[in-house]
Amino acid sequence: NDKRIKEVIAKAVDCKSDEFTGLCESLVDIALENGSDDNLSCQIVRVDALPCPNAEDAYVKLSDLPFPPELSPGMSIDGYHVIKELHASNRSQVYLVKDHNTDKLHAMKTPSVNYDDDLAYKERFVLEPWVADRINSKYVVNIHESERGQKFLYYVCDYVEGQTLAEWMKANPKPGIERVMSIIHQVVKGVRAMHRKETLHQDI
Repeated sequence: NDKRIKEVIAKAVDCKSDEFTGLCESLVDIALENGSDDNLSCQIVRVDALPCPNAEDAYVKLSDLPFPPELSPGMSIDGYHVIKELHASNRSQVYLVKDHNTDKLHAMKTPSVNYDDDLAYKERFVLEPWVADRINSKYVVNIHESERGQKFLYYVCDYVEGQTLAEWMKANPKPGIERVMSIIHQVVKGVRAMHRKETLHQDI
């Protein structure tokens, strides 16, 4: 019986909304055929799309999470294996991590424990991945949200192999103008994608 009910409901995925009445009647018929003496009623609702989460949704979802412990190579957090630290400052840390399920490499940014009791800092950190997730550009890294959920406050994004711009500049003290213009054009496209979402990157 459960199988027949699932088959009827599955049809609602592809059918038009004006066909839902017939599907509801089919479900009622199945119940009557199986001896139901209830005052039967049935309603099918299909959700075709959900609104994009807003900043408040993001804050509510993540703001209550504790800061993660200090991470080091070999540790695991929420299904991510920590390979090495990529960057650290008094405000945050960035680690190279591998997803246990997919074996893909990502960059994980964690908040600094120096600001554990700073609500303004925590709000800005929580909103960073929400802002980045709204920007769709190959010149801006993508945010990755695991279906496993998370127990600590952090976010995961693309890991891009290669030199940082600072490293490249040090290795190329007198670059050709064409190469410089090529890099600048890519930076401009990334910044423009942010500006189109009314977002200013304060580190640029």
